[in-house]
Amino acid sequence: EVNLYFQTNSVEMNKTIFIFYCVMGVLFAVILLSFNLISHKIPYQKDGLGKETYSNGSTYEGNFKNGERSGHGKIIWKNGASQEGEYINGELNGKVVVRYVNGSFFEGECKNGYEYCKGLLHYKNGTQEQIEIRNGEFTTSPVERQQVTQ
Repeated sequence: EVNLYFQTNSVEMNKTIFIFYCVMGVLFAVILLSFNLISHKIPYQKDGLGKETYSNGSTYEGNFKNGERSGHGKIIWKNGASQEGEYINGELNGKVVVRYVNGSFFEGECKNGYEYCKGLLHYKNGTQEQIEIRNGEFTTSPVERQQVTQ
């Protein structure tokens, strides 16, 4: 009987409900789009222990403060070398140990990343060299370096 009723009688669509749902749909879409745009402008702030993977394949595991490396942490590069040390405001500051893939390692103190570092470079064969790094470059030639054997 229901089918017969709708076949024989004309049914008018309620335009008010149709308009209401259209307006609500548009409003909902605008709200979602606005929230999405706003949320991308607010940087994600990490605090405490965490892990971060970078686009070059290296990873950092350690402490974060306000989204930056802060405190003790370790970076492992894609090639397997690593850097472990103390960070302040995202920069290496304090004691550091850099382990190279060939078995050698550097241990010393750095300020503002590799702006200035001083320490011992330990070779796989057991020899050591006192070295200094300024702006990421070794500042002493092999002749000036003090070589010590273990």
